[in-house]
Amino acid sequence: MTGLVIFGAGRDVAGWREAGMPLYCTGLATKDKPANMRITGCQVPIEIGGVPVKPEDVIVGDEDGIVVVPRERLEEAIEKVYVVLGVEADMQQAIRRGASGAEIAAIIARKKPQAP
Repeated sequence: MTGLVIFGAGRDVAGWREAGMPLYCTGLATKDKPANMRITGCQVPIEIGGVPVKPEDVIVGDEDGIVVVPRERLEEAIEKVYVVLGVEADMQQAIRRGASGAEIAAIIARKKPQAP
């Protein structure tokens, strides 16, 4: 395990990150866990915010949010990430050389990944 995802409030986010265990949650709490909270399963399919998550799925997150990648679509997702990285690199180069908004829009349109 390399991080925690909570569909609800979490606490001590900085402490978790300092320990090398990032915490992603929908809000912050100052109180400890409710007395009625308990672990009901481990390595079982769940749903977080309406998104199904299976034990073998990959969850990628940063300060901007998290994404669930179904294991069976991981290769496809990685390919799309490389496309997006290419778009971002091309946009940065275009901006540095003073490209117009229309030129930047053309870069985005040319390389935008298609939804499945």
